[in-house]
Amino acid sequence: MEYDTLIELADGSALARQARACFAALARRHDLRPYLFTGRIRIDPAARPHSHPVLTLNAEHVEEPERFLAVFLNLEMRWCLERQTVEPALVEGALRAIFPGLAAGTTAGGSAPLRLAAAWLEFRALIDLLGRAAAQRVVDTHRHDRRIYDLATRHEIEIGALLQSLGLRLP
Repeated sequence: MEYDTLIELADGSALARQARACFAALARRHDLRPYLFTGRIRIDPAARPHSHPVLTLNAEHVEEPERFLAVFLNLEMRWCLERQTVEPALVEGALRAIFPGLAAGTTAGGSAPLRLAAAWLEFRALIDLLGRAAAQRVVDTHRHDRRIYDLATRHEIEIGALLQSLGLRLP
């Protein structure tokens, strides 16, 4: 698969081109096709990474390709969750039942339970692509949503069983 056709640059800056090159190198090294749920990937060095309406990456981690990969996977997993037949409210309710301390309400990144589901899917994808030890190292370096990632990794089996029992199909 030619990944370059999926990528658009917000500008012609060196940082944008470096981020595209980072993604291309990752795509050559790893088969990312099972984790592609969007038709377009935008690289905007000045933007905060976000999944919607167009998956947008910045250049923050181009010097750390595994972290760059993790950001990409997390955003794709949000699209994965959206495209499932499982109702998001069902996922949210089930995860809140297991983890009643999850914050109520939503942020720009979505509700805490859906962020947890996306973090779990990201972690599983990283395990598939990098191996367990490297995946754990990568998620341990995440500075945002620290509690969410701690739950996703410490309760990996329980979360996986729950999501699969709800009918979530894994990539």
